[in-house]
Amino acid sequence: MQIIARNITNLTDARYFAAKEVHFLAFNLEAGTPGYLDPMYMQAMREWVEGPVITGEFDESTSLAVLNEAIRFYQLDAVIVPSTIDAAAVEGALVIVKLRVDNATPIPVPANNTGITALLLEKADANSAWISLKDTLEAVTLPCFLQFDAALAELQETGQFLRAYGLSLTGGEEEAVGIKSFDELEDIFDWIAESANTERQ
Repeated sequence: MQIIARNITNLTDARYFAAKEVHFLAFNLEAGTPGYLDPMYMQAMREWVEGPVITGEFDESTSLAVLNEAIRFYQLDAVIVPSTIDAAAVEGALVIVKLRVDNATPIPVPANNTGITALLLEKADANSAWISLKDTLEAVTLPCFLQFDAALAELQETGQFLRAYGLSLTGGEEEAVGIKSFDELEDIFDWIAESANTERQ
């Protein structure tokens, strides 16, 4: 199961997720949005971690030209972008398209999938469970990452269902510089490890 770690704003999170061998380490580089990280700090953090694909996250206000310039300037390996960006025209980076989903309508996958590496899906209703979107998700042929903010219970209740998808987890504020509890995330990573063991048996 692949993992995206998003909203990385401090070195404590960056090093924790890198040690957990997440596949993508994502930094919000869209100025003026919640969780924005000055690219100078992103560049400093990447020197301390090895392994994850360094990823920049952008929103609807970013044009394709600005996005491609950011990829070159910050040497990004991947980007998380809205569906308004033409993935086929993104230069030099993997493209993950973020979409909001509910169980009332089909997932609005761009008609032209060229250049899209995967989808990052966020629930329109934070109180709904991913299992309620099972039929909607199974209609999508592209790889999907599901944004997961709930406690371990939802993972356990879904059984095999979530194992078919990647997960997107988020960082957060430190209690003090270099100090943070990762207890809830540890439970999730334990579940992921147990799932992997089950699949190998």
